[in-house]
Amino acid sequence: MGDEATIYPSIPYQRFLLFLAKWYCLNMAKHINHIPKHKKGAWFVPLRASYLPVSWQGWTTYTLLVAYLIIVLIYGWQLTASFAQAVLFIVPNFVAAAVILTWVAKTKS
Repeated sequence: MGDEATIYPSIPYQRFLLFLAKWYCLNMAKHINHIPKHKKGAWFVPLRASYLPVSWQGWTTYTLLVAYLIIVLIYGWQLTASFAQAVLFIVPNFVAAAVILTWVAKTKS
């Protein structure tokens, strides 16, 4: 009887979490081998709504982007006078970086 209590929890939210975990594992098992093949010389491979780096050029691009975003974040928080100015500085830079990276990834995939 002790084993059944651990397998089938009696509290409703625990049953729901168990169901959710099983559902997630089953769905991920279907898609785990569905990583698309990439062309020779491609920097990125498209995956769902994003791009993953597959070469050193892609990883360098991602690294430079992350460094830029960290610098923008530090500069925005430390050198602006108010929260509103920081947000107005950080958000457009993040959006511009995301658009540029998406364009580069799309052209190099």
